[in-house]
Amino acid sequence: MAHALLNRFPRWPIGNFPSPIRLAASHEEHRFWIKDDGRCSDVYGGNKVRKLEYLLAEVRRCRKKVLVVHGDVESHTVQACGIWGNRAGLEVHAVVFPHRNQSVNVPELSRLREIPVQVHLRRTMLGVVLQAHWIGWRKHGYVVPLGASTPLATVGYVQAALELQEQISARLLPEPRSIYLPFATGGSVAGLLIGLTLAGMATRVVAVQTVDGIIANQKRLERLVKKTLAVLGADGGLFHRCMNQLDFIDRQNLGSGYRDVPPKVVAAVVTARQHGLHLEPVFSGKAFAALLDALPKFPNGELLFWNTHDQHDPVAKSEDKK
Repeated sequence: MAHALLNRFPRWPIGNFPSPIRLAASHEEHRFWIKDDGRCSDVYGGNKVRKLEYLLAEVRRCRKKVLVVHGDVESHTVQACGIWGNRAGLEVHAVVFPHRNQSVNVPELSRLREIPVQVHLRRTMLGVVLQAHWIGWRKHGYVVPLGASTPLATVGYVQAALELQEQISARLLPEPRSIYLPFATGGSVAGLLIGLTLAGMATRVVAVQTVDGIIANQKRLERLVKKTLAVLGADGGLFHRCMNQLDFIDRQNLGSGYRDVPPKVVAAVVTARQHGLHLEPVFSGKAFAALLDALPKFPNGELLFWNTHDQHDPVAKSEDKK
């Protein structure tokens, strides 16, 4: 039944799925599992690939020729939409601003211009939102919301949960007690909650909050779950079962909000490299820090870290060399 619900939607297969699973162990011999969506593409991986498989398929179906994406100058959504939107044959506009003390001289913007993506710089988030929607209106384009977290794009992570179930059935790993992943605009979390429910799994989700509460909060997550269930045509009675798959929202590593990086998160990013993971500190690093906090209570492979950060990003590789 679950696969039948998803097969109704057009999908542009840009990712190499299933993404790999592997077992890891800490220095204390605490074992945990890694599902690495960062390696789902040799071009640009991470959680946006699953979302864009459905979102860009819909944009192409509607015969839109222009894609408009907005965010801060180092936004992963902006990068992913720039790269994959261009490969879809779309004219891509990226409207960006420097968040707090960000520099505009960042490699992410240079990469976008090389693709090429038309980059529009503004000073504030409000200016970015207004300009993005103005360009979308003027060019009859599709404006991507923050995080690309539309109900349709969220279907990508419903599919991801079913993929995990198949890997468990193939005995690549036991069914995890909990999955740890970043929680920002909520698409990945909402999709997993729905997919785990449809698959009849007991696995629960720890949503590690990585941005301010005005964006990442339970009410907004609940709305996205409801809207995605409606898009799927699923029984509305599933909503409470889906939300019961949420273990809790972990705010311990949020710091003062978006792009604040507590020392414990910096240390977690360093530790992640010992497990073959290049994480950035803003999203995936916070989720990994939360998993490390929980490992002493669940040391025997009960926990799974779902890596949402691209592992083939030239920007990331250049940072590694510093």
